[in-house]
Amino acid sequence: MQDPRAWGALIIYPASGGGSPIRLCDRCAPPWPVDPIPFYLGWSPDGKFLYWNFMGSTYAIRLGSGRLLPEFPVGGLQSPDAIGALPGARLVAKEPHAFPGPDPSVYAFMKVTTQRNIYRVPIPE
Repeated sequence: MQDPRAWGALIIYPASGGGSPIRLCDRCAPPWPVDPIPFYLGWSPDGKFLYWNFMGSTYAIRLGSGRLLPEFPVGGLQSPDAIGALPGARLVAKEPHAFPGPDPSVYAFMKVTTQRNIYRVPIPE
């Protein structure tokens, strides 16, 4: 994972142009395009959960009826502990490449491995 000191802020702006922007965090969005980690901020299909991949872990935050976002502190959330302290929030996976399903108990994640042969095998001619 990249050095979080190089990460940027995540701010949500109202699409209608009215209202104030909402700061989610100061250093939670990885820099792009150098070795990007798929960033994910999205909603469950039924709109009951906000899924957030925060600094390499995926969280599910339960939303109130008719709400698109939970109540965020004015300065945003600056640590995984702060997200976990939100009412209805829970850790889904400690995977940087997790993709949540329709429910927080179901998710998929990408696992990449490399295997190399460090020995030279002579091939008969």
